[in-house]
Amino acid sequence: MWLASALALGSCYLATHLDSIGVSISWLDPIAEDPLGRLTLGLCLVPVFFGVQLLVNQAILRDWSGARLDVSVNTRLCVRSFLSLLSIPLALVTVHVAALFFVFAV
Repeated sequence: MWLASALALGSCYLATHLDSIGVSISWLDPIAEDPLGRLTLGLCLVPVFFGVQLLVNQAILRDWSGARLDVSVNTRLCVRSFLSLLSIPLALVTVHVAALFFVFAV
């Protein structure tokens, strides 16, 4: 599952940095300069993340008898990995807000 997450994040990173390998993405510059546009691009990368995760999990993970994962189990694994990925910035924001509260409350 970690391999699937790493591949999915790597493909999303590569998709946003295609200009570094010679593919022009200048048509995305107006969208990337706007905060709402960056949010939209980020939301468009969510299906890429899930797609790579589903494919890698389906190809690699097997149950005890050697059968492939059921699609519902695979989907739940992908949702859990996405939620754990989102928990990192959420925890950082929470700690930052708590620190600001304690700094300005004193």
